[in-house]
Formats: sequence, C-alpha cells, structure tokens
Amino acid sequence: MYAMEGEELPRVKENILKKRRRNLEAKALRDKEISRKLKGRLWSKKTFFRRAERFVKENKKAERHNVRVQREFKKPEKLKTKPRGDLAFVLRIRGVRDTPEKANKLLNLLRLAKQEEGVFLRLNKTTTTLLAMVDPYITWGHPNLRIVKDLIFKRGHGKVGGRQRGPLSDNTQIEKYLGKYNVVCLEDIVHEIFTADSTNFTQVNDFLHHFKLGRPVGGWRHKNKHFKDGGDFGCRHDKINDLLKSII
Repeated sequence: MYAMEGEELPRVKENILKKRRRNLEAKALRDKEISRKLKGRLWSKKTFFRRAERFVKENKKAERHNVRVQREFKKPEKLKTKPRGDLAFVLRIRGVRDTPEKANKLLNLLRLAKQEEGVFLRLNKTTTTLLAMVDPYITWGHPNLRIVKDLIFKRGHGKVGGRQRGPLSDNTQIEKYLGKYNVVCLEDIVHEIFTADSTNFTQVNDFLHHFKLGRPVGGWRHKNKHFKDGGDFGCRHDKINDLLKSII
C-alpha cells in the first residue's frame, strides 16, 4: 500500500518488529544446526572408513603375531637362544598402536605398558619363552655391573607408599620396605639385582618401578629388523650395555 503525496506511511507496531527479529534469529539458528549435522555426517563417513582400515591393519598384525608364535614353539630346543646369564634387561621399543592386542597383554605381564620402558628380568624357561613371544616389540640383553648400577642410581624409582612411584633418594624408605630382606640401601639393591640367583631378587625387583627411558643417541635404526640383521629388536646379549649407555 503506497501513501499519497502529503500522507504519512503507517507505523509498524513494536511487537511485530520484535516478532520478525525473533523469527530471523530462529531461522539463523536452524540453518546453523542443519549445516553442523551435514558436516557431522560427512565426518562420520570418513571416520568409518578410517576405522575400517585400522581394524583390517590390526587384524593382519594379530594374525602375523599368532603365526610367529606358533613357529617359535615348533622350533627345536637346540635352535632357541640360550641365555648367557640369569639377569636380563628388557626394553620395549614399539608403541601400543604398533603392537597386537595379545602381545600387549604379554608385555603388560612384563610391566612394559608403554614404549621405551625397561625392567630387569630373571631368565628361566618361562621368561625366555615369554620373551620369544614378544621378540619383535622389545630388545634385551645381559647388562654388566656398571650399567645395573647406573640404571638404579640415576634412573631408579621405587614403589613408595604402596604403588606410588618415588625416587630412590632416601635409604630410610628403602629400609622401611625392604629391611626385612636385609636390604637397607642402594648398594644392597644393586647387589640383589645383579646376582639374579639370590633369594630376594623377586621382592627387590618388584619394589623397583619400571624404568622410563628414552631413545638412544641417534635414534633407532630399524625397528622392523632383528638386531643380528642390522635392526633393533631381539636379543643383543652383551651389546645391550652399549645401547643403555647412550640412553642413561
């Protein structure tokens, strides 16, 4: 409706203007919600395909792990690696995502839940078989007295206050938890660990928290190859001392 010359245009009531403003704001919110849902659908499709690829990859890893374990058990006893000593230091070199679920459970039994964590281990038939089952995800060997001492003195932590991780800086804490085994200081811990055939090895090693180490100087060479083939994983016997020396 147009106004004639000299006439004033009719004024729109304030409540109608407010209603129009509310409608415009509601429409903007609806448009924003619709665009968000459409974007979420596209993202969910991409996520689905990514998850499917990941599942296929994990299944292949698990299958390879099972085949390798079966082959390991079929090997003649004389072809298996014979330990050169009772003490070993085991270091995990592969992360959780690069390891099959069954192998992760075995590594958790060894207290190696994360990459580049290490523990002392007393070698026997059971532990040697366990190491063979997780061989591609760890490297291990026989540490000498100097390396054992450096690990405990420089990087050692104990389970102080139950399961809490605490530094081994106070001999009174060591005596509190290990005094009943005649272990009252760091030197006693080194002795019990290095002489792995001692009766108190299990208790002392259980008191020690797993070692949180890092990468060696220069990084890892090839995690998918065995140490004897120029790679990183597997048993490296006395050569573990050179590796730990570059990490500590």
